[in-house]
Amino acid sequence: MRIAIVMSLMSPWCREVARQLKGAGLQVHLVNLKHEEHSSGYLDSSYGIQQASIVALTEIVDGVHFIRAPFGVKASYPLAAYRLRSEMQRIGAQLVLVLYAGWDSALVYLTGFRPYVVYTVGSDILLTNWCKRPVLRKVLKNAARVYANGSYLLSCAKELVPDVDIRMLLLGVDTSRFTPGEATPEPVRIICTRGFDRVYNNDCIIRALQYMSNEFSNFEMIFTSPGPLLESSKKLADEILSPNIRARIYFLGGVSSEKLIVLLRASHIYISMSISDGTSTSLLEALACGLFPILSDIPQNREWVSPEWRNGTLVPSGNPEVLATVLESRIRNIQEASTVVTYNRKLIIDRADSRRNMAILASDFESIIFETKR
Repeated sequence: MRIAIVMSLMSPWCREVARQLKGAGLQVHLVNLKHEEHSSGYLDSSYGIQQASIVALTEIVDGVHFIRAPFGVKASYPLAAYRLRSEMQRIGAQLVLVLYAGWDSALVYLTGFRPYVVYTVGSDILLTNWCKRPVLRKVLKNAARVYANGSYLLSCAKELVPDVDIRMLLLGVDTSRFTPGEATPEPVRIICTRGFDRVYNNDCIIRALQYMSNEFSNFEMIFTSPGPLLESSKKLADEILSPNIRARIYFLGGVSSEKLIVLLRASHIYISMSISDGTSTSLLEALACGLFPILSDIPQNREWVSPEWRNGTLVPSGNPEVLATVLESRIRNIQEASTVVTYNRKLIIDRADSRRNMAILASDFESIIFETKR
């Protein structure tokens, strides 16, 4: 079976999907839509760090194709659709998978190529506006199948298009790579792997640190990712944090996939104050490594952390003072975090192992192609 995946090569989770589908026995061609007028995302600035992972993927898939058009000008969509359709025909694709139900999925719809499948992952459904919703409805109604990366996202997608067959299937993470490590007792390492973009709300974490007592000297706070708000967040930390606390905050500005795993396995606590999410791949990676999560109290995170399970803590995303109290308590009682390692990892193995879930997806593709030929 030969498929084309419309995706961003800069996205780690997209690359993981492609890698797993190739491992499931499919012929996989990657199609990267190049935005010449606008960046395709803050990850573009970290190309050098991600280059090795990108090259490794391109060496195992069956082809990598770039479609260029000035997407910032919507009038160019017919030209881009023509180029994309021509490329699909040249590849001989039997099915197109679009990883993200945004404007790229609209472009696939405009090509007239069928069948195509759309994977909804988060903001593409949760943060749509009056302009995008009618387009998205049209795109999803004409898709052969729509998948949702999480239960809450599934319910929101069904509200948008109630008559469309939408299936919940988690993208997941590779549990053979993301495994528990041996973190040293001190310092207590807190890690945030979310990008410095408004939706991820990393400034709330920085503001919380200013309320922590200066007596704390046995912790480190590590921010791994890049983003458009990185420099302003560094400036905020410089301005509001005491010298003792500021000295324990590290902004890495982007790390390789291999380095990310090393950092997660050496950490105790994972933190994310995101105001919106699908199912966060960053969270799944942390849970697979057995970390104790401190998360914003939003519906998506309640799928993974519950007071009944006692496997993490949910915090109002707009309350840095409460977050500071939670952090202080967890640092003082870090030995309790070790009790959730097995439980949190089992959650991922049972529900979000990418190898198993992408094998299910590959099998479903066969059914779709068979149905289309009938």
